[in-house]
Amino acid sequence: TTVRDIFYQLLKDAKSTKDALEQAFYAAALNVYSEGISNINLKGMGTTLSVLVINDEQALIGHIGDTRIY
Repeated sequence: TTVRDIFYQLLKDAKSTKDALEQAFYAAALNVYSEGISNINLKGMGTTLSVLVINDEQALIGHIGDTRIY
């Protein structure tokens, strides 16, 4: 499951696009963290994620890690 898939699923019931994006980021971070603690070979792993969502007249930018959208 990708962050995109999670985002679109959450968007159906979310109060706002921002809420769905925040929840999708949280789910992604939790998934990476869970994999890192459950598999010794993945201990300490992290992720980088940058997202731009354009919805009607609104643009939302989100990021995890050290990559940014400028």
